[in-house]
Amino acid sequence: MFSFLSKFGRDETIEIASPLSGKLIEASAIPDEAFANGILGPCVGILPPEDNNVVLAPAAGTITQIAATKHCVIITTHDDAVVMVHIGLDTVDLKGEGFTYMLKEGDQVTRGEPILSFDGKLIKSRGFDLTCPLVIVNADGFRTVEFVSQELIEPLDPICVLKRR
Repeated sequence: MFSFLSKFGRDETIEIASPLSGKLIEASAIPDEAFANGILGPCVGILPPEDNNVVLAPAAGTITQIAATKHCVIITTHDDAVVMVHIGLDTVDLKGEGFTYMLKEGDQVTRGEPILSFDGKLIKSRGFDLTCPLVIVNADGFRTVEFVSQELIEPLDPICVLKRR
């Protein structure tokens, strides 16, 4: 009846999980101006090993966008966070080569469900940086966005905590 009330009673804190394992890189150290300056939203980088090639859903939600060049995916969580996982830097230039999706736009995902795989060795051999930024695209909809501060992360470890306004 009152759909606007449906958000009341939800947890005030939203946890986003790491979609990959690897070394964490703070945003300002990501060697790409758009990510380093937070142009797309606050983010953190994950530098995965070359053989870690499966991206897991960082939260339950809907796959709302897959780039035509397959190098990035956007998930809108059931808690209304919009999370972008970008595979490598400048990998748009690969034009989809080395990326394989298990799901498609509009599919529902559960936290930890495999979304895509990528060929890390191919990406590196073509001269691209493997750093994978995780971006909170709609951060302005939250009071705080806090990324963990640790050196290494494993798949599904907490990577970000959002607090509602």
